[in-house]
Amino acid sequence: MTKSISHTFIRFFSSVKLAVTLFIIVVLVCIVGTLIPQERSFGEYLSRYGEWAQVLWALDLTRLYHSWWFMGLLFFFSINIIVCTLNRFLPTLKAVVTPRVTIDERTIEHLPHKVTFPFSDKKEASAEKVKAILASHRYRLYEEPNGGGIHLLAQKGSMARFGADVVHLSILLILLGAIIGNIGGYKDFLMVPEGSVSELPQESFRVRVDDFWMEYYPNGAIKDWKSKLTILEDGQEKVTRIIEVNHPLHYKGVRFYQSSYSWDWGQTSMIIAAAREGSPIVRCKAMVGDTFLIPPTNLEVKVVSFVPDYAIGEGGRVVSRSHIPYNPAVLLEGRDGGEVKFRQWVFAEASPSHSGTNGDYRFELEGFWAPELTGLQINKDPGVPLIWTGCGTIMVGLLLSFYLSHRRIRILIEKDGAAGKITIGGSANKNQAGFEKEIGRVTEEIKGALRKCTISPFF
Repeated sequence: MTKSISHTFIRFFSSVKLAVTLFIIVVLVCIVGTLIPQERSFGEYLSRYGEWAQVLWALDLTRLYHSWWFMGLLFFFSINIIVCTLNRFLPTLKAVVTPRVTIDERTIEHLPHKVTFPFSDKKEASAEKVKAILASHRYRLYEEPNGGGIHLLAQKGSMARFGADVVHLSILLILLGAIIGNIGGYKDFLMVPEGSVSELPQESFRVRVDDFWMEYYPNGAIKDWKSKLTILEDGQEKVTRIIEVNHPLHYKGVRFYQSSYSWDWGQTSMIIAAAREGSPIVRCKAMVGDTFLIPPTNLEVKVVSFVPDYAIGEGGRVVSRSHIPYNPAVLLEGRDGGEVKFRQWVFAEASPSHSGTNGDYRFELEGFWAPELTGLQINKDPGVPLIWTGCGTIMVGLLLSFYLSHRRIRILIEKDGAAGKITIGGSANKNQAGFEKEIGRVTEEIKGALRKCTISPFF
C-alpha cells in the first residue's frame, strides 16, 4: 500500500505536463499581480473597482504575492521540479560516475562515428599507447578486460549532462527565495520629518532622519533629494549615511530607499495680508486652525484649511491634486460678533477679493512654508541572497547545456594469435561536426602509434 502511494506520488509530480501547467499558472498569476495594484487600502480599491473590490479583497488578489494560495502554488511547483530533477539526475550521475565500459563490437558499430583497423603489436602495449593518446586529448579513461579483449572508455565534458539539473536547482533556489521573502520579509513606507526618530516594529533598531535636502537644476526644477540617516540600536549610533535615489542604506538585511519627498502641510505656516482702501495693510502669521483679529475692527479671521495644489473634485469638493505646491490656497472664514461674514479661498498666485460687511477687504497669501518630509521605502527580503544565487547558477546551467559537449570514445582491442583488430566508435550529445573532426584526429594518431597497416573499410 505504501509503495503504491509513493509510486503514485512520484508519477504525478514527475509529469512534464504538470510542470508546464504550473509554470503557466504562475506566469498568469504574476501578470494579474502587475495589473492589480498591491498592498493598498480597501478604500482605494473601492474607489477604483467599485463592488468588485470586495471580491479582490476576499481572494487576496490585493496582496497576491503574500497569499496562502500563491505560496501553495510555489510549493507544489517546487515539489514538481524536485521530483523531476531527481528522476533525471540519479541515472545520469550513475552513468557518468560509474559508466558501463564493456560493450560488444556490434554496439560500437552502431555509434555515429566508427572505424576498424588491424594492428600487430602486443595487446597490452597497444592499449597503453591508445590510452596515452586519449589522455593527451584530455579524456578521462576507464579500462576493463573482458572476453580476451581490452575495453576502453574515454569521455570528457560529462558536466554537460548536468546542465538541465543545474537549471532546475537554480529555479528551486529562486522559488525558495521567493517563499522565504514572502514569509519573513516586509515592505513599509514612512514620511519622516527632519530630526525625528522612527520606530521599526519588526526590528530591534530605529532610524533617525538627521537632515533632508533637495538639489535643483539652474531652471529651478528638482534634480535630486537626499536624506542623512542614522541607525540607533541599544542606545548607540551604529551607522550614519546619506542616501539618495538608487543608493540605499543597508543594515542587517533591511534596505532604506530614498523614495519620495513631501511637506507636512498640516503644519503649514503662512503670512496672510488683509488690505482695505484707505487703511494700512495688516499682515498676520498663522497656521491652520489659528484665528487672528484685523484691527481696528472686530473682524476675526480663522484659517480653516490649506491645500498645496487647489482643484475642484467630484461633487464640487476642494481637493489637492498633488503634494507639490503648484497652486497653493488657504480657506479663510471671517466672523464678527460670532456671526459668519464670509468664507473664501485665497490663492498665492491670483488672489480674488471679497466684500465683507465691515468694509471691502482684499486678502492675499503672501508666503507659506511647511516642514519637509522625506519618503523612505523600507524593504526587508531575506530571500534575496537565494534569488541572486539562483540567478547566478542558472547562467552556469545554461553554459553547461549550450557550450559543453559530452564526448565518449569506446575502443575494443582484440587479438587472436598474430592478428589484432581495434574497433573505435564515438558519440557526442551536441556539436557533432566538431566531434567528428576530433575523433578523426584521435584515430589517425592511434594508427600512427600502432604502425598503421592496411585499413579495413568503414562500417
